[in-house]
Order: sequence, then C-alpha cells, then structure tokens
Amino acid sequence: VVPLCRITMYRAHTHTQAILALACAFNQLGRASAATCTGTLIENKGQCSSKGTETCNQFYAYVTEGIYVECGPSGKNCLGTGRSSGASCEHVSTAADCKAYKAAGMTENKVYEFTDGTSHYCDMATEGGGWTLLARINDDIGWVGSPVETNLWHSNHWRDTIDLAPQEGKESGISTDPSKIKTYKGTGDWELRISFYDSTQATEPIRDGIITLTQANGDKIFDPAVNGEYAILTKDTHYAFKVVKNTGHSWSGTALCWTCSRHGYEGGLHFGQAAYGNRCHLANNNNEVQLKSHMGRCSTCSSCSYYGDKSHGFLKRGALQVQSDKIAIWIRRAD
Repeated sequence: VVPLCRITMYRAHTHTQAILALACAFNQLGRASAATCTGTLIENKGQCSSKGTETCNQFYAYVTEGIYVECGPSGKNCLGTGRSSGASCEHVSTAADCKAYKAAGMTENKVYEFTDGTSHYCDMATEGGGWTLLARINDDIGWVGSPVETNLWHSNHWRDTIDLAPQEGKESGISTDPSKIKTYKGTGDWELRISFYDSTQATEPIRDGIITLTQANGDKIFDPAVNGEYAILTKDTHYAFKVVKNTGHSWSGTALCWTCSRHGYEGGLHFGQAAYGNRCHLANNNNEVQLKSHMGRCSTCSSCSYYGDKSHGFLKRGALQVQSDKIAIWIRRAD
C-alpha cells in the first residue's frame, strides 16, 4: 500500500522554523475506505526513535538545515515517494554539504547529492561526522596527462561526483572546483582533513589528521584566484593540527600551502614538514607523513614541464614521504 500524500512547505528566514502542511489519504490494508491526517508545526530537530507514531501513516517529518526529512517504521512508505524508510531517516530534498545531511539525521557513509548540483562521498562517523570529500588520489601518475596537470586542482581534474572508491586512468586523481568549496567552508571556522590509506579499496584510513582554521586565516586556502606561492601557513600561528590516527611515523604538519606554483614545482594543496622557511618546499623525509609531490617544474600556473619522469608522486612513486596507496582530502565547516 503506497499512501498518496501532498506536502506544502513554508519556510521562514531561518533554518530554525518551518511549517509543514500535510494532507494525506491512503487505503489501509487494501480497504476501500481512506483515512486522512494532517500535521501542523513540526520542529526542525528530531530523531526517529523518539517520535513514534505522531503523524500520518506512522511516520513523522521535520526540517533541519533546510532539508525536509521523513521517517517511519520498517516497511512504511512516506509521502508517496516509494521509499521504505526503515527505522531511520530518509532525506527528500538535497543539502548544501555533508554536515547539513549529518545534522538532518543521515548517518550512512555514501555519496550524497548537493544543492549545487555536485555529489560527494560523506563520512558520517569520524570525529563527529559530516565530512565532505573534496579530492581523492589512488594512483601516482594515471591522472596526469600533461605537465600542468601535475597540479591535482587543475580544472582538468574537477569532477561533479567525488567518490572514495578508487578509479583508473584520468579518474584516479580527482578534485572539486575550488569556486564551489567556499560554500563548504561556511562563514566561520572550518576544518580540513587529510586521510591516508594502506590499500586503494580501504574505507578506513591508517593515518588521519585534522587542520582547524579560522575564517580569516583560512580565507586564501582554495581561493580560485590563486597565483604563485599564494598561501603559506604555519602550524600554531595560522592553524591548529590534530593527529587522529597514525602508525608509528612522524607527522609534524608544520606547513600548509595553497599555490599555483611553488619554489619551481607544481602548485596545489600541500601539507607537511616545512623545509625552507617562508617557501612551500616540504622536507624530503621518508618517515614524515605528508601531502607532498614533485612531478612538475612550474614557473607560473600555465608554464610547466615534467620534473624528470614525474619523479615524485603523492603515494609511492619516488616517494619523499611516508608511502600510502590512497589519499582523501575532506572539509567540514564549524557553523
């Protein structure tokens, strides 16, 4: 039995108020007679386990962070969508990022569609969850087709779907258009997370670290107008760094860079042990965990040649840092 339902939503100017006008008619157990029910004001916070059978057809609804969410017991279809919600929540509308989905009650680690038209894998468990995947690398050079493409954040690597699952060829190194990341940073402090994996198929990292930035200090990171050695930040002065998980290696995390070209090498996002003062040239240290590569020689954003045979990759190729099989880069806003 699939209920036929209509929903009209009137949203106030804040996320904290929403009125749902529900009108529902359905046949119960196949009978010809129909029952009706209505809902009025529904608060924007809630959990399925605490609401029971408050509204039509044993489901309830709420709005949080601008997302309409429906919930119900196993086997019940909600609002005519055909979804069987189980004992948890099912989102109907899209959200701005993974943190918004997490706040709305979504707990599954998977790819979610965003309101900007992109889709991203969301980690809903680590350190409170709500992490939006921005980039993945699971091969050292398969994604590099020309010298300018040694920068992971070059436009040729931007994708509308960012998944944690490994891919081949050009899809083995993908990233998010930086112009879209500003929304994911929010309007206040935000967090950048870098995860390292011991196999391409792994979903649990063996090394995991979180960088926390204020809005002001992190403003230039992921700025689309990057030029040269655009942002070089230092630990404690510009950001805090927390190691969540490690496996016997050093992880100082003293420098964070967002560049177009850096000290003669390819630009992009790099993080590790500072080696040359106020330059984004990280240390060559096989016992140091780093987001580091030397594959290109770049004097500007668009003027590059290969460094040797793309000699030093992010993962294992000529590694100048602790080796790994896959890297994931995540973001989470604080507001």
